[in-house]
Amino acid sequence: MTGNTYYFEVTGAGKFPHNLLAEQSCFPEKKEDATNAFEKAGSKRTIKMKGVAQPSPNLWRSYGWNLFSFSAIIPKEDYTIYHTWPC
Repeated sequence: MTGNTYYFEVTGAGKFPHNLLAEQSCFPEKKEDATNAFEKAGSKRTIKMKGVAQPSPNLWRSYGWNLFSFSAIIPKEDYTIYHTWPC
């Protein structure tokens, strides 16, 4: 069984809070987002993120970044992969 996938955007300026990547179990969605996060410090920018845990808006806000456009993709169960009844 796979877990949920969370998509969200964070907006901020200055140094990107890289320690939140591990703490929030997320990463930049595309290569361009990673470039914007780490190579364009100082300017205000929006980074698209993807993660396996629900993000905490208050935690991002405490680092000076705002969380927007939150959505969750919950995969459907595929009952053809496994079964729980005796054979």
